[in-house]
Amino acid sequence: KQYQNGISIPWIDSVDFIKYDGSLQSIQSELTTATTGIRVNFTEPVLLDENIIKENILLYCEDELKEYSSFEISEDNKSVTLVPKGLLDGASNYRFEIASGITSLESDEVNIIANPSTGLAYGVEFSVADDARMEINNELNYDDTKASFSVNVVKTNSESINATAAVASYEDVVADDGTVYKKLTGIKCLPISLSADDRCVADFSTGELDYENADTLKAFLWSWSDNESMFSEIVDLK
Repeated sequence: KQYQNGISIPWIDSVDFIKYDGSLQSIQSELTTATTGIRVNFTEPVLLDENIIKENILLYCEDELKEYSSFEISEDNKSVTLVPKGLLDGASNYRFEIASGITSLESDEVNIIANPSTGLAYGVEFSVADDARMEINNELNYDDTKASFSVNVVKTNSESINATAAVASYEDVVADDGTVYKKLTGIKCLPISLSADDRCVADFSTGELDYENADTLKAFLWSWSDNESMFSEIVDLK
């Protein structure tokens, strides 16, 4: 440790780049566009507020200063997690800098240690992959008496989803004129709603539908915002 006026001088211990699923990324490879947090860890408690962060912890994309949508300071004032506003720009180069204007929590006269040649306490460049996507996987599971419908969503882009997932059972009913109709005998459904800002790997399930003497099962994913089918599977049980 180094001291100034009896106060331990803080410096940057580490910086973590956090994916949407909470895992950490290495800046030795391309970061995902769905980087949802940058955590700065200090060796000692430091004084942080909105203005200090805005003036000293800077994120640039191709030399354009980017904004944070929010930040969270740890209870011990030894780390701050910053949330970039929206997705990072794919196929782009970024620069993350921490200036020397951050001070010890004990004294605003004791600044964090900086590189004398750059004046920065921390500085790194990294690239971002062009990987924003939304992947939806559907699976209908059934046996002789039960059925369920599962939806897995991998979402790292800025599209939204507003849909209903459902599994239904039907019985064939013959009318007097010989026409065969599908009579709904049971249904299990649930809404799926993810906003443009959501980044996640999410699993949804209708739960089990109990059915007896059904002739047909149908699983479907219907977008009620676009009023169109996103997935449909029909199983003939006869």
